[in-house]
Amino acid sequence: MCVLVGVPTVLIDTQTRILMVGTQTNTLVMIGTIGMAVVEVCTRSAKALAIIWTIRRQAKAVDEKLHQLSANTMQAEVARHMKRSPSSSSSPSPSSLQLEFDLWRRQVLSYHTAEQTADMYAEYISIGCSQSIMFWFAGHPYYPALKFNTTSTLSDLGAWRLGKLGLLVFQFVVQVLVDYICVVVEMAVGIEFDHIKGLSGFLGVLFMAMAVITINISASIYLG
Repeated sequence: MCVLVGVPTVLIDTQTRILMVGTQTNTLVMIGTIGMAVVEVCTRSAKALAIIWTIRRQAKAVDEKLHQLSANTMQAEVARHMKRSPSSSSSPSPSSLQLEFDLWRRQVLSYHTAEQTADMYAEYISIGCSQSIMFWFAGHPYYPALKFNTTSTLSDLGAWRLGKLGLLVFQFVVQVLVDYICVVVEMAVGIEFDHIKGLSGFLGVLFMAMAVITINISASIYLG
């Protein structure tokens, strides 16, 4: 799940950010960043609520089955004491039903937390990759989105790069706030993040490799 979510996000989001930041003014980029942040908070919160609602609905269905099994067991005990032969039943045991539900719930939460964690990693990597490419390849003749006018001077290029560094800091700050708000909301509604504690090393290596690959792909496409 981490690979399926993270890899496309890094590759696509990096190129999208290059085009957006390279062709728009800083004001429009900041407005767009804030707009995307609001959309992300709403989307992640709605998804977390939907998952918790699904889990609670399934838990309610399991409780009803357990109550039904308990009632059937009591009826069977009464029939046995009255020397009646109870009807054979192939219904699952309460323990197996509860175990099946716990396993399903753990899988759902694990997939969700892995997806969200990979998406958070990918967002930071794509921000860093896009800004690095723009910083080093600004004004390159083979990078159409980052071309300068022929009258531009070195001081103009330096000022442009300084402005993009400011945007880099702004995007990182906004993304940190978004992730903090989303994680607080997700934990408040019942999403658990304990399932992915052992994946930090794997995710770190994966997205460091993705950062290098993304920069190489971008350089090969535009500068090759």
